[in-house]
Order: sequence, then structure tokens, then C-alpha cells
Amino acid sequence: MVVLLVLAAFAIALVDLSAQTSHSAQTSHSAQTTRGAQTRSSAPSSARPASGQSAAQPQLAAVPDWPTGLSGWTVQLAQRRFKAKALATARRITQAGVRAGVLNSSDHPSMTAGYWIVFAGRYPDQAAANDAAAKLQSGGYPSAHSVRVAPPGGI
Repeated sequence: MVVLLVLAAFAIALVDLSAQTSHSAQTSHSAQTTRGAQTRSSAPSSARPASGQSAAQPQLAAVPDWPTGLSGWTVQLAQRRFKAKALATARRITQAGVRAGVLNSSDHPSMTAGYWIVFAGRYPDQAAANDAAAKLQSGGYPSAHSVRVAPPGGI
């Protein structure tokens, strides 16, 4: 009988600890969301994390890619020969507070083929992309520059 009481108390303690951990993770996620919202004024709006992203793995979330079939302007932050390196760079930049995505330059005729481009944002025109690039340059990304992204098959 005593053993059952001890096991029941232990089970209740585990449930309570689990609930506290879950609440702590949600609070941490809320803080990250708030901090991210503060930096988004200079960060691109189109490269936000996917909904349903787990609070336990924010750094392992999917890196956004360029919207299929859409053209526009963006800010190129880096280019890599290998997708894995581009993804790692985009994650590192996102962790620093700038939402970054990755696109395959070979899919866009306005770009030199053979690279994975780390980009930030989608802008309607070159002037807006230039403004965003200037902000990113002054924010520690000296190679940031605007680039045109044509949709696959577009010019």
C-alpha cells in the first residue's frame, strides 16, 4: 500500500514537472516571437517561419524558399555552391535576427546558375530592395545587395 502511494506521488510530481516545462517552453517561444517582431521592421516580411513551428526546435525549422512562380526583388546576403552550406548560413543569419531564406539560382533565369542564394525579403521594386540592402549593410551584412528574381521560365 505504501509503495502505491509513493508511486502515485511520484507520478503526480512528474505530471506537474511536465506541465511546468511545457509552460516554460511556451513562455520562451512567446519571448522569441516578440523579439522577432521587434526586428522584423527591418527584416523581410515574406521570409517568416512556417506556422506550426515547434518551440522546442526553432533553429531547426525549415528555411523559407522563394515563392514558386513569383517574381520580385530581394536582398542577397550570401551565395553558396552547396545547399547544405546555404541552409546553415540562412539559419545562422536568422538566429542573429534577420529572417533569411534560400533559393536555387538555377531555377531563376535572371540569376547566374549553379548557386544557392541566401536572401532576405521579397520587394516589389529595386528601390525598396536597395533600401533594405542598405539597412542590412549597416546592420553587419556588408555584402548585402539587391537582386531581381524572375520566376522559372520568366525573364
